[in-house]
Amino acid sequence: MMSSDDIMNQQQYITLDQFNQIEEGMTYEDVKQILQTSGELQSQSGDIDSNANIKIYTFSGQAKDSKAVVMLRGDKVISKSNIGLE
Repeated sequence: MMSSDDIMNQQQYITLDQFNQIEEGMTYEDVKQILQTSGELQSQSGDIDSNANIKIYTFSGQAKDSKAVVMLRGDKVISKSNIGLE
């Protein structure tokens, strides 16, 4: 039986359907479970252990240059956007 980490390491690309399941207030762990992959941390600011901590992750789509961007504050999604996801 594969662990959730094994599944996350297998899938590299996300879909628009997966992206659309992400909602404000979800945790990063929730997002990883939906997308079945870990994002690439692009930026982090603020005190790591506070609600003022902001992290921006990107997740790659299959089409060239397609991706999702998810912004979290204190480990909760506050915004998301995508470019060219299918």
